[in-house]
Amino acid sequence: MVEASGQDTDSMDIQLLRTFLELLRTRHFGKAAEALCVTQSAVSARIRLLEETLGMPLFNRRRNEIQLTRAGERLRPHAETIVAAWQRALTDAALDEGHKLALSVGAMHTLWDCLLQKWLRILCQRRPDLALQTEAHGSEVLVRKVADGGLDLAFLFEPAHLENLVVSEVALIHLVMVASRPAIDVQTALQEGYILVDWGGSFNAAHTRYFPNAPLPTVRMGIGRVALGLMLECGGSGYLPRDLAAEGVAAGRLFEVQDAPVIDRRVYAVYQAHGEGRAVVEEALALLRDDRAPARYSSSSR
Repeated sequence: MVEASGQDTDSMDIQLLRTFLELLRTRHFGKAAEALCVTQSAVSARIRLLEETLGMPLFNRRRNEIQLTRAGERLRPHAETIVAAWQRALTDAALDEGHKLALSVGAMHTLWDCLLQKWLRILCQRRPDLALQTEAHGSEVLVRKVADGGLDLAFLFEPAHLENLVVSEVALIHLVMVASRPAIDVQTALQEGYILVDWGGSFNAAHTRYFPNAPLPTVRMGIGRVALGLMLECGGSGYLPRDLAAEGVAAGRLFEVQDAPVIDRRVYAVYQAHGEGRAVVEEALALLRDDRAPARYSSSSR
């Protein structure tokens, strides 16, 4: 354990590991400090203390580049597990008489916007006794957290199949090309203010197959709601989930590009096969499937 005068040792260790993970995520001391609400010098001091405690460097620091050492790579999964377990312990310990159970849910950033917001509201209404914790990560981190017990449930595209994990399809998302101008064809949409939203590997492969000669997009981004806002405020076009674009279409601010193909993405839930909270997880998933059932076949791929 790290000895730190005036601070609880276990708490200090968690802060060191959180700082390590934040620096790993941002690859920038200033951005990590901003995210953690501390000074840049505090981030540097924490990383230095962690490295001194372990007796080895965790990052290679070069100009404008921060990379993990081999020791840092080995520490990474353990740090994620410890921090997640500590957060879970705090959540469980904080349960009061009004909240009998805790459920931690993670999802890819863009799935919160296009799939899970309504489900979360329904879940809160149906199970007011449930203490919920939500997170957003990339697919690799989500699967690792579920496997390590840091999350009860995760939603993502194309999950890896691992032993002792249940992988279950829960939704089909119809991605449609929409534009801020009416009655334009797909070639015009691709050439004028096109925003390429990253909806995962299968989408990117389908996009390349459908539009092999498309010009370089004006903007690339990985969050659907940000792309939606940009189209509404500045104009342009791009692929969005039909549900996410529906309000803009109904208001006459967005228009489906009629000759563009619909690209479907399947969404999967991942959870432990023998986890303590499996019954609550499956109840939550049943609510999601019930909510999605009327829309599941509302449109088909072209």
